[in-house]
Amino acid sequence: MRLAYLRRLAATSLGCALLAGGAVAEARGDTSLGDSALVLGTGGSGVKVRSGPGLSYNILGVVSEGTRVNVLNGPQSDGDQNWYQIQSNDGAGGRVRGWAAAMYLVSSERVRLREDGTVGGRSFTAKVLSYTSGSGIGPYTSTGTRCHWGTVAVDPRYIPLGSLLTVDGLDGLFTAEDTGSAVKGASLDVWFPDMSSAQRWGTQQRAVTVLREGY
Repeated sequence: MRLAYLRRLAATSLGCALLAGGAVAEARGDTSLGDSALVLGTGGSGVKVRSGPGLSYNILGVVSEGTRVNVLNGPQSDGDQNWYQIQSNDGAGGRVRGWAAAMYLVSSERVRLREDGTVGGRSFTAKVLSYTSGSGIGPYTSTGTRCHWGTVAVDPRYIPLGSLLTVDGLDGLFTAEDTGSAVKGASLDVWFPDMSSAQRWGTQQRAVTVLREGY
């Protein structure tokens, strides 16, 4: 378990009052999505579907947040992030087939749906801090996983370890896989891949949605 004051130092001493900026995405070891997935973590804007596995390929369409898609192929890496080939209706009756970033896709088996078919359980406003590896903070979480974009530290009494989350203002999906003695109640520490992106985020009050409770 990391020492909490080191986390606070990584956030506060870097200038918490600075404006938040986009986090730097890095490739992570995605597990297989299976035959179907849900589009999540786009902040409501939907995921762009491209003609190939990378940002340089043409955009074929956009699949809306919460849409279930068929997974046809992948993952394939462009060096920065993983991509899956998917197929879905585009919302207007047309069929969109192409490649989408893995950070916006989660296996349908990993998410619990409400009776009305919507995704997620509870939402709340949390204090969201930033931390990064270095300055006494190691590269591994308290559960033994390697830190990556998508790692968050939680109070397991409030958010069970293994839970799947979205954080307003941050792209992608987050997994509760770390802890800290100062992380209590409605509070999260989000791991950032470098000091500059951790500095830009600092500490913010943000809406958090728990998509799945625990493992």
